[in-house]
Amino acid sequence: MAKLSKRKQALTGLVERNKPYPVMEAL
Repeated sequence: MAKLSKRKQALTGLVERNKPYPVMEAL
């Protein structure tokens, strides 16, 4: 679970950089 969370956080950061809106809302 911890690994998934870390991976998801990294992906979220990458998307956040490219997109203005937060990924959490999209998900």
